[in-house]
This record gives sequence, C-alpha cells and structure tokens, in this order.
Amino acid sequence: MKKLIAISMILLGIAAVSQAVTWNVPGDFATIQAAVYSPSVSSGDQILVGAGTHAGALLTKSLEIKGEDGAVVNTGPAHGSGMIQGFRLLAGSDGATISHLSFTVDLAIMNGAAVNNVTVDHCTFTNAVQAISNWSGSEWQISHNVITDLRTRN
Repeated sequence: MKKLIAISMILLGIAAVSQAVTWNVPGDFATIQAAVYSPSVSSGDQILVGAGTHAGALLTKSLEIKGEDGAVVNTGPAHGSGMIQGFRLLAGSDGATISHLSFTVDLAIMNGAAVNNVTVDHCTFTNAVQAISNWSGSEWQISHNVITDLRTRN
C-alpha cells in the first residue's frame, strides 16, 4: 500500500511539473517576441495576446498563441523581400497553434523551416500578399479563417 501511495505521489508530481503555463501579452511580457525568447516560456505553453495592436514574432517553440478581445498583429519581423511578416515558424515550432488573431501585415504566417503539425484557426487576414504559407511542412490544420482583399506584389 505504501508503494502504491508513493508511486501515485510521484506521478502527481510529474503531472504538475509538465502542465502548460499561460502567459499574457501585455502583462507577463511586453511583446510576443519577448515571450517566445524567454527561457521561462516552454514548448506547450500558451500565450494570450490581449486587445490592441502587436508585433508578430519568429517562433522557435511549439506554443499556442491565441488572441483575445480583437488582438491585431500589424507589424513584425522583416522578410528578406522587405515585406513585413506576422509570424515566421522556425525550427522547434512544430505543433504550434495560432488562433483568434487579426493580421494586417504583408506575409501573415510563414513557414521558414520544415515545420509540421501547425494549426491556424479563427484568424482574420486583411490586405495580405500571403495569408498562410507552408512550402515544406506537413499536416497543417487550417480552418475557420477569413481572408479579405488578398493582393499581389508585381
């Protein structure tokens, strides 16, 4: 019986350590990029992006990034072409989720590596050159998004 109790306590301790943490932007971090780069934020954690306009980020972890209260990504990392990106998914961001955000940037969600199992849902993309781009990843889940005024750059 003592062994069963000890094993149960160890399993509960492991479960408590491995639970995802929710972080807030703004609040816990001033920017999404600061949250992504923070050693306190681990793959599997959630970043809630509050109302207002925000810069996107280079993603290097498998995070859930979820907008609240009409959060808008209106700037972010520069692309080599000079256009502005919202999120660029890099190595380590397999399994990332981006949801409930509005984007008003040129290149909203870009796959910069062979990133797999990404989910993009319930987002709005306005006046983008590319809303969601994935050239080398697989098993992306893209659903319930609205793309308005897609444009070209010629």
